Amino acid sequence: MTHAAFAPRSLLYVPGSNARALEKAGGLAADMLIIDLEDAVPADRKAEARAAMRAAVTAGFAGKRVAVRVNASGSAEQADDLAALDGLALDAVVLPKVDAPSGTALMLGEAAAEGRGVALADVSDRGRDGITGARKRGAIGFTAIRGGDIVGEHDVMFAAAGERIILRHIASDRAVFARGAIKAAVWGQGKPAGAYDMLDVLGLND
Repeated sequence: MTHAAFAPRSLLYVPGSNARALEKAGGLAADMLIIDLEDAVPADRKAEARAAMRAAVTAGFAGKRVAVRVNASGSAEQADDLAALDGLALDAVVLPKVDAPSGTALMLGEAAAEGRGVALADVSDRGRDGITGARKRGAIGFTAIRGGDIVGEHDVMFAAAGERIILRHIASDRAVFARGAIKAAVWGQGKPAGAYDMLDVLGLND
C-alpha cells in the first residue's frame, strides 16, 4: 500500500458485486476507483464481492489508484473484508463513517445558532447520558443514530411546552446524493476557477 499525498479530483464508486462495472471501470475517466464492499453490496453477495474485488485488483486498472471500502468496524463482515485485502496493492482502505453528529447535523445546528445570533460552540449540548438534569434554556441539542440501513435522516425540532415543530428530511437511497453530484459537475463545466457550493449550483446565490 502506498502512502504518498494525493488529492483526487474525481472518485468512482463501483459495487464489488457488479462484475460488469468492475470490468469497465479501468477505462473510465476517474482519478481513483473505490470498490465498495459495504452499502452497495447485498448481504447475500458479500463473499462474491470480495472474490470479484480480489480478482479485479490483481488484474489491475490501467495504472489508476484503487481503494476498497470495507464494512463496519467490529463486524464479522469487516473481518472477512480485511482478510480478503491481504497481499493486495491498494492506495487506501475506506472505513464507514464513525463520527457523530454528522456534518449535515452540524450545519443545521450552525444555521439555527446563526439565526439566533449566537455561536454554536457556546450553546451546543451533546452526549447526554445519566442524570443530567434539564437541558439549559436556549441550548441546541444533538442526538445521533448511525446504524442498519439508515442513509440520511435529519430532524430539526423546535420544542416548547405543549407543542413541537419538526422539519424532517429523509434520504432512503444514496443515489439522490449521486444525482446532486452529477448536477454540480455539469453546472461547473466552463466556470472560472473559484470556490463554489450547492447554493451556487441551485441558483440560490444569484
